[in-house]
Amino acid sequence: MAEQTKITTGLGKAELRRVLVCGYDLNKELVGKITFTDMVSLMLRGRLPSEGEAKMLNALLIILVEHGMVSHVVAARMLFHCAPPRCWWRRCRRTAKTRTSTRWRMP
Repeated sequence: MAEQTKITTGLGKAELRRVLVCGYDLNKELVGKITFTDMVSLMLRGRLPSEGEAKMLNALLIILVEHGMVSHVVAARMLFHCAPPRCWWRRCRRTAKTRTSTRWRMP
């Protein structure tokens, strides 16, 4: 019978008197001291966010909750917020007006 591979993770570690999450003591350093947004960032990125990152992640979490965690809604919202510059959008609108076809095409 083959040896079983030991699974390891850097996300958390349970010890006799404490639980570590990404190197932080869960009870002494995290609970009651950081926000849910900070905890999401810590779990996804392995570090606490800066003030600006926390604001952005908080806004994204609020947007996700509005329609639920549906993949196509998340993708549409991310695409909208990461849209190309306005000059690209104006060029698309201008070229779309000159075409006879109603089907959307990128220039």
